[in-house]
Amino acid sequence: MSAALERLGRQAEALDFFDEITLFTEHDLSAEFTSRMGRYLTPSCRGFGYWSWKPWAIHHVLQEMEEGDRLLYLDAGCHINANGTERFREYVNILDRDSRGMLVFTNGQPEYKWTKGDIFRHFGVSQEDGHITHTQQIAGGHVFLKKNPLTESLIRDWLHVFYDHLHLADNTPSASPNLPGFVENRYDQSIFSILCKLRGITTLDGSETYAENWEQLSLFPFQDRRDMGIPRAGKKGWLEKCRQLLLSSKRNGLGIR
Repeated sequence: MSAALERLGRQAEALDFFDEITLFTEHDLSAEFTSRMGRYLTPSCRGFGYWSWKPWAIHHVLQEMEEGDRLLYLDAGCHINANGTERFREYVNILDRDSRGMLVFTNGQPEYKWTKGDIFRHFGVSQEDGHITHTQQIAGGHVFLKKNPLTESLIRDWLHVFYDHLHLADNTPSASPNLPGFVENRYDQSIFSILCKLRGITTLDGSETYAENWEQLSLFPFQDRRDMGIPRAGKKGWLEKCRQLLLSSKRNGLGIR
């Protein structure tokens, strides 16, 4: 298990909120998932299978939860800041009042730059839908949700894009025209962002999770430091990214102390 994953697990325990903390590595992927995606789960494939393991992990844990239970997904490169407990309490309150039961964060980048035309076409998004194409992309590294039919269907749809329409998430050039200013497809994140926008998922600004100076986020709970605890010269992108943390709390379970 990576040092980053162990570090994030300790930080989650220190927050003293979660009933269960689940740490995933590539060795925890199910036989069904690996049979479907195995040819892409290699060091040569971006994100160890275009980060397809991320929706699988969330979907996998949701199946073991009760309706109304909360789940927080974080990439292992994130830090949990214990001094952000008050703001985290506000996140929980927002989530519990939210009609859709899901809370996500933007990443500061416009959608049209990082989502290829085939994705827009697949989901019926046109250039005139500026509320989708020209708003900030939604980050896939921190997802807070409650188990309900809407959130289950969103995560399931995210996963099944990889099973049934992999060309939307991989490096395949888009058959449909990309929007002006397009840079590169962002794989799992591009899919997740569009699914969230089409369902009207509540978003918070990415400035709450990322800053050039981390002191600016001293009172926020999640810091997207991408800190994998591996010397840069020794990094292996496929392995370092295949680390995950899923945290779940019961609807009437532990409170924030």
